[in-house]
Amino acid sequence: MRAFIKKGVKSTGGSPGFLLIEFSLVLILMGITLSAGYSFLHSYLRFRQNRQTQQHQDLVLKALQQHFTQYLCLPYPADPKKEDGQEQAFSSQVLLVGLVPYRKLGLPRHVAKDGYHRWMTYSLDEAMAMTLRSSKHIRSVFCKYLYEKGTLDISDGETTSVNALLGSSDSPALVLISHGPKGYGAFTQGGKRIPLSPNCGKCKQKNSAAGSAGSSIPFCYAPEPSDQGLNDDCVRWVTKGHLIQGANIQCFDVLCPPDSAVDLFQK
Repeated sequence: MRAFIKKGVKSTGGSPGFLLIEFSLVLILMGITLSAGYSFLHSYLRFRQNRQTQQHQDLVLKALQQHFTQYLCLPYPADPKKEDGQEQAFSSQVLLVGLVPYRKLGLPRHVAKDGYHRWMTYSLDEAMAMTLRSSKHIRSVFCKYLYEKGTLDISDGETTSVNALLGSSDSPALVLISHGPKGYGAFTQGGKRIPLSPNCGKCKQKNSAAGSAGSSIPFCYAPEPSDQGLNDDCVRWVTKGHLIQGANIQCFDVLCPPDSAVDLFQK
């Protein structure tokens, strides 16, 4: 009986080396599980942040369209130095790039930021900021805007200038930019921008330098094929034609009056 007990004790026990192997396997399995969980959580958070950025941009663009429809103009950007959401006062020195004027648009403060809680950049064509409400020929003036070269330009991949691509038919009216997860190029306190990383591409560099009055640097929607640097900006832009159409301003009869129109079906 005593021999049986001793034998049983030996059989249920384990050598230190075997226990160490078991413990190591447990740690490895825990590490794999935690790594997979962290990766999943990180991907989920990034998905939520991207979706929130898109939702905020949708709200801002909708508010800008409503403002244009009601007042026949777009608001100037808010001053990045003040962060108060108020439209900048008009002057010859006003910069046409800044923050979303969320108070002017009747939006909450957080909507002017992206899903990463950083300010989005807003810029517009100077001509779209001038109200024409007192004009007796509102439609004719706005329709002519479609055929005037704008001050706002955007590069798009192999297209170095959207203005040049659209020619005399239309031009960009506004641009709205989220500067990505790290916020490189986004406005911060005091009107300064978050410094760019050395690995930022040319496209991202343009979005942190373009838009000031008299600037010839276009904003960038998509990088050129040769631009392999970091480009994580989420850029949305709207043309003058889309704004005018959204305001239900009909241009066909103004640009082609019935009395001077050519019958396209005549033989």
